[in-house]
Amino acid sequence: MCSVCQVISERDILGTQLVRRNDEVALLYEKIKIQQSTLHKGEAQYNQRLEDVRVLKLEIRKLRRERMLLQKSVANVEDLKLVDTTVSQIGEVAVTPRGVRGGQCPGSREGQGPWLQ
Repeated sequence: MCSVCQVISERDILGTQLVRRNDEVALLYEKIKIQQSTLHKGEAQYNQRLEDVRVLKLEIRKLRRERMLLQKSVANVEDLKLVDTTVSQIGEVAVTPRGVRGGQCPGSREGQGPWLQ
C-alpha cells in the first residue's frame, strides 16, 4: 500500500506542477499578445511617420519651386526698375537738351522763356 500512496503523491505533485506550467504558458501567451499589439501599433505609427516625411518632402519641393519662381520674379522686377530708371533718364534728356539751362532755348533772351521770343 505504501507504493500506491507514493504513486498517488507523485501524481498529485505532477498535477500541481502541470497546473503551474499551464498558468505560466497562459501568462506567456498573454505577454506575447501584448507585445504583438504593441508591435502593430508601433508599425502603424512608423508607417504614419513615413507618410508624414513623404508629404513634407513634397511640400519642400513645392516651396523650393515657389521660391525659385519668386526669385525670378524679383529679378524681373529689378530689371523693370532698371528699365524704368533708364526710360526716365532718357525722358529727362529728351525734355532737357544738353547745354540748355533753366528752360531757355538757344537764341532766346535771358530771363525769358522760349514762349516769349
